[in-house]
Amino acid sequence: MVDTAVAQVALNSAQSEVDGYVGAKYLLPLSVWPVLLTDLTCDVARYKLYKDQAPDAVLKRYEQAIAKLRDIAAGRIKIDAPAGAEPAPRDLVVVTSGPERRFTRDSLRNF
Repeated sequence: MVDTAVAQVALNSAQSEVDGYVGAKYLLPLSVWPVLLTDLTCDVARYKLYKDQAPDAVLKRYEQAIAKLRDIAAGRIKIDAPAGAEPAPRDLVVVTSGPERRFTRDSLRNF
């Protein structure tokens, strides 16, 4: 019998891990989740369900999934993302505005 609450926790954890890798390269959330990412998420979740006692086959699939996720994050594997999910910009500039400074080196020069 499957404990759906335990399975959901593993899936949520796996989804967060996958998002961490994919989000390094693509803007999240994706409007469509590619099949490759679904497969990788399932492999990660399955591994998490075993905790520390995963069989060799499950461990191997997890390690392969992580390797592919690292390749996605590095841009070596391109996912079939829909339009609008272009790679995340890397050189972001933060622009702020506010009143002029009251205290500057010049205004405090004689103190």
